[in-house]
Amino acid sequence: MSQAQNNKPSSRNDIFRTSNAPKVAQGLTEEQIAEQWRQVAHNMFVLRQNGEIVYLDVDFYTQGSRLIEWVHSEQDIHKFFLNEDNLFPLNLMGPAVTKVIPWNLAEAKDKLPTTFAGQAPLKPGYMIDLRVIQLNRLNANDPNFARLLNSGLDIPIQLVSNSFDPIYPVPHEFEHQLSAPIEEENLYIVSFKNPERIRGIDDLYGYQISYISKEELDNVDKYVPNEDDKNEALKLDELKKEHTGQYLERYYGDTNAQIGAINPRDMAPHLLGAACYIANLRTMKKD
Repeated sequence: MSQAQNNKPSSRNDIFRTSNAPKVAQGLTEEQIAEQWRQVAHNMFVLRQNGEIVYLDVDFYTQGSRLIEWVHSEQDIHKFFLNEDNLFPLNLMGPAVTKVIPWNLAEAKDKLPTTFAGQAPLKPGYMIDLRVIQLNRLNANDPNFARLLNSGLDIPIQLVSNSFDPIYPVPHEFEHQLSAPIEEENLYIVSFKNPERIRGIDDLYGYQISYISKEELDNVDKYVPNEDDKNEALKLDELKKEHTGQYLERYYGDTNAQIGAINPRDMAPHLLGAACYIANLRTMKKD
């Protein structure tokens, strides 16, 4: 079916660029400043198992040519993991970070959309489901910060299942794949179509799944920690790449925190680069 997402070029930013900060001095309106914060909030840092930290902005990971599945409305649907009964695989349903195993891909064989520009066949990897993470306010600072992005209620999507069993589990003979190591960090990122809108807990809302290969991750902007970083006091008031990396290494890497979401308004005006989604794939690696 038709795809609502445009195949626009990525406007990906370098990790922790000061250009992401609100530019009051440049005479922008409050609406424009609030929109800048929104764009930063839905970007993502990924702590890779090779020690790198990579930065993916929302335009990059939602680019139309990377989408392999979407449910944007009752009429605009392309299924990949979702089966003919509109059921999502049980092993992918619930965790914020989990494995996409060979069985998942075998079940989805020949279901890639024609708009997908990546290399097929897809490979096992990790799913990061941003739908189960929320950018809730956790600090009491700056309560009067611009509240102009009131996008209203999201629209529920009604999908009917013909199955009497609401569970789509991994068959027993393939369950050994659940404990098998993932060889490459290929990413499957699930995100809401309208992340700014308000949703209830009882309905399905528009979403999309993108695929980013290990080769693509190897070529995005990255921070590579060095041993000297641990000898420096953490600086939280400078918008610099190495300070963002140090923060993420200490508060996610060293603690083995797997997933996080920091509302940019909780960080204003400091550490803007850490204000977004954070996924630590090192927690998925067995020693």
